[in-house]
Amino acid sequence: MKMEKTKKTKKQSGAVGSKWTPYSIIVGLVILIYCATLFGAIAWAFLTSLKGRIEYIRSPITLPKEWLFSNYIKAFEQLSANGNNIFVMFGNSLWLSILPPTINLFTSAMASYVMAHYKFPGRNLIWSIIIFMMTMPIMGNAAATYKMYIRLGMYNSPLILLRNIANLGGSLLVIAAFQGVSKTYAEAAFLDGAGHFTVFFRIMLPQAMGVLLALWTMEFISCWNDYMTPIMYLPDYTPITTGLYIYQKETERMLNVPILFAGSLMVLIVPVVMFTCFQDKFMNLSFGGGIKG
Repeated sequence: MKMEKTKKTKKQSGAVGSKWTPYSIIVGLVILIYCATLFGAIAWAFLTSLKGRIEYIRSPITLPKEWLFSNYIKAFEQLSANGNNIFVMFGNSLWLSILPPTINLFTSAMASYVMAHYKFPGRNLIWSIIIFMMTMPIMGNAAATYKMYIRLGMYNSPLILLRNIANLGGSLLVIAAFQGVSKTYAEAAFLDGAGHFTVFFRIMLPQAMGVLLALWTMEFISCWNDYMTPIMYLPDYTPITTGLYIYQKETERMLNVPILFAGSLMVLIVPVVMFTCFQDKFMNLSFGGGIKG
């Protein structure tokens, strides 16, 4: 009798939990509409990329009469900007997306480790500066930054990467990651004769690598989609995102929109693949260490 009552109770509780409430229906509809707008735009761009130029002008919404997958080959042949072909622009996109987050997180990790586990004079002042810098409007100091880069010889040069050494992006998250790693590991290593560099690179850094990899992936995607920095500071090093914009402006009267969309979708592949490969790092983002001290 008790077993039957328990089963009935479980069934009743499950039935109540599976009911659709007005709130859940509204939330579901909002999410559905949001997803439809995202995937609908990508689907329309894909169908447009398979049309001819004249067909797109005459009927931009209808399905392609002839599916021209050759547009993706033509995109490699025709897309160019500032004298750079698509292969050069892809190469520029790679080093402009890989090196900045690598430099940024490497220097941030070293500074964050010290901030998380050591007390020293001026520590609170540095905390205040970090928070202040993260709340400042990015474009508010653009004019002064532009002049500074010109005077330092960093304008239109790979030396612009040096600005990432002092970049504070994600510092609070990195500090939180190192705070989650117990001091017990470092103390045990110090007792065995390890130095500060050994403790940092062989013990503390690997335990925060999950957070660092997630932040690196997010910053890589952000740099890959960034078009403002190359336009302002690197006019001779055109990445693919900026190149598509320049191509659109240079061929405005004779713009081949399907070719442009084919190039745009190829650019989209890289961040999608990056997120797909490292999505587990985002979902399992953890700041905890093995020992709580």
